[in-house]
Amino acid sequence: MFELKEIARATSAKVIRKSGRNLLKGISTDSRTIKKGNVFFALVGKSFDGHDFITDAVKKGAQAIVISKEIRNIKQKINILKTKDTTIALARLAAHHRKDKNIPLIAITGSAGKTTTKDIVAHILEKKYKVLKNFGTHNNYIGVPQTLFKLNSRHNICILELGTNHFGEISYLSKIAHPQVAIITNIGASHLEFLKDLKGVFKEKKSIINHLKDPKIVLLNSDDSFLRKIKLLKKYKLFYFGMETDCDFKASDVSLENNKINFIFNKKHRFTLHTPGRFNIYNALAGIGCGLIFGLSIKKIKEALDNFQFLEGRLNEIDCSEFCIWDDTYNSNPFSLKKAIESLMEFKTKGRRILIMGDMLELGSQSTELHKKMGKFIAQKPIDMFVALGRLSKFAADAARTESKGHKNIFTFDSKLDLIGFLKSKIKQGDILLIKGSRLMQMENIVSSLVKLK
Repeated sequence: MFELKEIARATSAKVIRKSGRNLLKGISTDSRTIKKGNVFFALVGKSFDGHDFITDAVKKGAQAIVISKEIRNIKQKINILKTKDTTIALARLAAHHRKDKNIPLIAITGSAGKTTTKDIVAHILEKKYKVLKNFGTHNNYIGVPQTLFKLNSRHNICILELGTNHFGEISYLSKIAHPQVAIITNIGASHLEFLKDLKGVFKEKKSIINHLKDPKIVLLNSDDSFLRKIKLLKKYKLFYFGMETDCDFKASDVSLENNKINFIFNKKHRFTLHTPGRFNIYNALAGIGCGLIFGLSIKKIKEALDNFQFLEGRLNEIDCSEFCIWDDTYNSNPFSLKKAIESLMEFKTKGRRILIMGDMLELGSQSTELHKKMGKFIAQKPIDMFVALGRLSKFAADAARTESKGHKNIFTFDSKLDLIGFLKSKIKQGDILLIKGSRLMQMENIVSSLVKLK
C-alpha cells in the first residue's frame, strides 16, 4: 500500500489531480494485468508508450496514474501525478520501497549463468529463509522495480538478477536495489553491440561492486581472467569460487555419470547436480558460498542441490527414446556456446554428437568475426555433425569447413522448417543433439518438433 503523498515525494512528481482516494494498492506498468486500486505508470520506450493505454488502465480500476505527457478525456475521479520521466519515477519509488524493507539483498550479474545462479542461490536459502527473487529474467529497468514492489514484511532475503546491454545499466539497477551482496559469474563476449569488447563488458559488470552497502560481500569466479584481477579495499568481504585456482569455495574431482555432474567441495563434501553441463558447477559454487555465508549447514545446502531442477532451455536433457536432445535454447553467446560444446565433448555416447547452432545476436560489429572464430573452434572438436541456422551461423559453418579442410559433416539452413525436416531424416539411434541459439532465433521450436518424434 502506498499513500499518494508518499508516491509524490519518492518520485518527485507533482500531483495535478486528486480523487480523494489517498491510499493506493499496488504498482502496475501493464494495462492488461492491472488490478483495482493500482497505480499505473505510463512508461515510454522505443516501441511502446504507456500513455496510449491510460484509458484501458482506468477502466480496469486504476486509482492513480503517473504520466510525463499531457493527457485529455480522463473523466473518472482518479489521482494524476506528473513527472519528467515515468521510468525514472518508477525506479525512485522502487528504491524507496526497498529501503523501507531492511533485509539483505543479493545482486547477481555476469555474461552467462545469471538466471541459473539466481535460482540456485534462492533454492538453497529457501531452506532457512523466506526469499523473494525476480521471476524468470525480469532483470532490467522495468523488471527489477516490479520485483522490488513485491517485497513485504514476510521476506527475509531478496535475490535479484541484474542484466545489461548498455553502459550504466548495472549502476542504475544497483542504485535501485541497494544490495549488500554481489555475485559476478563471469565475463564473456555478450551484448557487444553497445558494450564494444570484453573490457567494456568487464567495466559494466564490475560496477555492481561500487553500489554495495554494508557488509559489502563480494563473490567472484576465480577462474575468470578478468574477475581475478579485481582488487578491493579492506572494507569489502571478498570470496572466490572456482575449479582451477585456489579459492574459498572450490570444486574438484569432477565426474560425469548418467547425465549428472558429481564434484567434491573444498576436499570434503560430495555434491551432485542434475545436469550434464560442467559449467553449472560455477553456478552451484556461488550458491554454496551464499548458503554458508548466510548460516546454512552443508547438509541443508546439499539437500537443496540434490533436488534442484534446472529450467527449460538451460542444457536440459530430453530423452527421446532412440536419441537424446540437450536443450540449451534459452540464449547464446560465444562464451556460453563454448561451455555447452565442451560439456558435449565430455559426454560418452554410443551415437553421434550433433550440434545445431543458431545465430548469436547482439554482438555488434564483431558478429561476423566471432561466428568465424566459433566455426574454427567447432572444427577442432570431435563433433560428428554441425548444422547451422541463420545468416550469421553460416559464417561459422564456412569457417569450420575451411578449418577442417572439407572433412566435416557440415550443413547450413535459412529455414527452420527445412532444418527440422533434414534432422528428422538424419537422426540415428544413440545420437545426442545439442541445440543452442540466441533468444530471437526461437530454437526451442526445433526442440518441440523433434520431441514429437518420441
